[in-house]
Amino acid sequence: MSTATLTRSPRIRLATLDEYDQISRVEWQNSLGSLQESDWRDLWLKNPVWPRVKDHWPVGWVLESVDGRIVGTLINVPSLYQFRGRELLCANGRGWAVDVDHRAFALALMGEYFGQADVDLFINTTVGPNAAPLISQLSDRIPCGDFQTLPYYATSHRRLAIKGLNKLRLPCANLLSYPAAAAIGLVDRLRLSRIPSAPRGVTIEMLDHFDARFDPFWQELVARNPNILLSARDSAALNWHFTGPIRRHDLWVVAAVRDGLLRAWCVIKRQDPGEAMRRMRLIDFQTVEPEVDHLAGLLRAALARCRRERYDVLEHLGAGLPQVATFERHAPYRRGLACWPFYYRAVDPALDAELANPELWAPSTYDGDSSYE
Repeated sequence: MSTATLTRSPRIRLATLDEYDQISRVEWQNSLGSLQESDWRDLWLKNPVWPRVKDHWPVGWVLESVDGRIVGTLINVPSLYQFRGRELLCANGRGWAVDVDHRAFALALMGEYFGQADVDLFINTTVGPNAAPLISQLSDRIPCGDFQTLPYYATSHRRLAIKGLNKLRLPCANLLSYPAAAAIGLVDRLRLSRIPSAPRGVTIEMLDHFDARFDPFWQELVARNPNILLSARDSAALNWHFTGPIRRHDLWVVAAVRDGLLRAWCVIKRQDPGEAMRRMRLIDFQTVEPEVDHLAGLLRAALARCRRERYDVLEHLGAGLPQVATFERHAPYRRGLACWPFYYRAVDPALDAELANPELWAPSTYDGDSSYE
């Protein structure tokens, strides 16, 4: 970077909802994914929290060069959490990106984010290798689970076989993939046959959105878990959070129902834009009957649909998490992420220290911005 560039520093200012084109350009140029404009605007305009905070909430911040171009961005999305009878306002950071010739000023954006007023909690769940060194100094890793590991099931074995044979650099990988896939498939079918069915009296429903039954379920979930930090999961919050995937038909809601009441549910979302391998991901699982293994029945239904619709993989980000132990127990395969993605910070020092206790968490990729797209 030249001396002239350094002496003409960009200014930092609040972002607006009308600057999607420039903000998305910076995200793409810095290898970050970007939402479609309607979905991006809906992060605020359809957010159930927005009417309460819109008069003072920063949409985000941008770095603006001396010639008026946006050269850096950091987006700021509000969400609500429940904890011990309190409602906590959370700031979810997204899309921290700065063009190469202005990287020296990237820290200023993060200073604005962590310096904002009227926030109880900061949660960031998509921290990449470039951002991790700084974020880890300004906030803490979530204290439970292993968020660099993805247990997964293969539901189309030939693609998995081709991938493995190519890694071994074996000749005729395509031809060898047929017997390899047959062998892998046989072993996997034996493993998956051990997953229990849904409990007696429980029916499994496939939904494409979150209906009114999710509201009493959310109230019961909070009442049963007063000492667990929980992101809002009433029907309004869930339908907002998954606006884009619902619109694109990239989301399955798998529900366990007894006597007309939701007893448990999970969200499965497509996770493979632009990739050869077609992947679905378990985003979230919730139950109001933790003594019953409802996840097993939901998992069997999700795996069957993956096979019918020719998806290759059903995965989950995170290992060692009690609430989804059934998924990990039966999953035959593992892959890893390059860095730890999940960090938090509470503004109140007492709450920040308290949240170092892993027993107060039930995290998933519903938290933060991991599953908007």
